[in-house]
Amino acid sequence: MAQNPLPQNEGGYGKPLGNKQGKNLTGFCKIILMKLGIRVVYELIRTDEIMEIIVIAARADEEVYDIAAKRRN
Repeated sequence: MAQNPLPQNEGGYGKPLGNKQGKNLTGFCKIILMKLGIRVVYELIRTDEIMEIIVIAARADEEVYDIAAKRRN
């Protein structure tokens, strides 16, 4: 993930998010690490090669989207 956090449409591993459970997460991406059982929601900031991780949560836990939306604000 850290080696290629770009969205899938740019050749990376991140799946772009839009509206999830009524929350606007446009601009965020997610990567699911199945072996570790976690979901990472992040925003790629394209300056100085920085990736800002918004929240990491259990893969099956949809609460990750609520937390990400709150942190965006």
